[in-house]
Amino acid sequence: MYLLSLVARERTTALYVNHNIRSREELDGEMALNESNAALLGIPLSTVTIPTGLVASCARERKCGTEAAARALRYEALEKWRASHGIDFILTAHHREDQTESVIMRLLDNAPFYALGGISARDGNIVRPMLGIRKSEITALLESAGLTWSEDSTNGETGYRRNFIRHTIVPSLSERERDLIARIALNVQEYRRVHGAPLDISFSFYASFSREEFLDASDEVRDATVFAINSYFGLPGRVSRGFIGEIVEKAREGRGRILTPGLSLYFLRHEIRAYRTIPHFVAPFSYGSHGFFLVEERIEDTKTLLLDFGGVSGRLIIRTSREGDSIILKDGERKVSELEKEYRVPYSIVLEDQEGIVAVLARMMGGRDRLASRFLTGKGRAVTLVPESPDSM
Repeated sequence: MYLLSLVARERTTALYVNHNIRSREELDGEMALNESNAALLGIPLSTVTIPTGLVASCARERKCGTEAAARALRYEALEKWRASHGIDFILTAHHREDQTESVIMRLLDNAPFYALGGISARDGNIVRPMLGIRKSEITALLESAGLTWSEDSTNGETGYRRNFIRHTIVPSLSERERDLIARIALNVQEYRRVHGAPLDISFSFYASFSREEFLDASDEVRDATVFAINSYFGLPGRVSRGFIGEIVEKAREGRGRILTPGLSLYFLRHEIRAYRTIPHFVAPFSYGSHGFFLVEERIEDTKTLLLDFGGVSGRLIIRTSREGDSIILKDGERKVSELEKEYRVPYSIVLEDQEGIVAVLARMMGGRDRLASRFLTGKGRAVTLVPESPDSM
């Protein structure tokens, strides 16, 4: 904020993400300091608050640690705010010590080669201009400007993996050794840029890429491709050799699927599709947001469902499909699971009233939307599912 206030104050805004995982007293003090600094520097400040308990539930759902869950939710919030306010870039103050810790952490985890690139200086709309600067230089700059900053109390808790490395390993390294580790990260990033960039991936509600290109790619490119998909869905980034080998084997067959707790991979003749597992839910039907997707009254083409709400019996609900679901189509009763198998999708969204399944919505997943025969009137309001946003999943 200080540096931007000197060179681009009129084009800068600040965003504070409150994860709601520290004491109210600490958070209130930190927010007050942020507001004071923002006013002093002449930069507008906004706040996004993550609901209490969401970080913990996200960690359980994604089977990751609190830090990883908080980071995923933070970047989702940053990107959503950036897109909605027409901002070009998100700048973070990651510095050399952050990079050093990241590389050491991945070395200790026996991470694949590409992961030793650590934190990227540029990742889409996210830019980290201070990645090569020492933390001591940053604090010295702030002190010379008469500015104060807050320290997250959880940074001192060595129960977190990164904090353990920060307090027990990094202090034993010389400045030269820290610079060398940061240089390793830059060299790996450059190698990946030239030789190991991921394949061209189509990202929407699911991710898809060419089966033939994946089979022809180097190990580094395959690793980077799966890593990019995991990152997109907010899943743990580390990819084992065994998992990559399993994907290659299925890709050679050109059929089948791989199901993991967080990711489902489907192998088609010309493409491989990756779906993130979403939690089961049941809710009253409404247009608007349902977490991972939006329901919109939008006609895409002649295959868009038109639902006559006057024919709905009782209350209409929207939910994820489940075992035993069936729908009565024009050509007879079909199990929803059979339709999903035919469309090669791991799940679908269904609409249901008191008489049964009203519609199966699988188009967003790469399948087809189907309407129960009792609603085939050609009249009604359009019902279309679209992803909430690329980074909200």
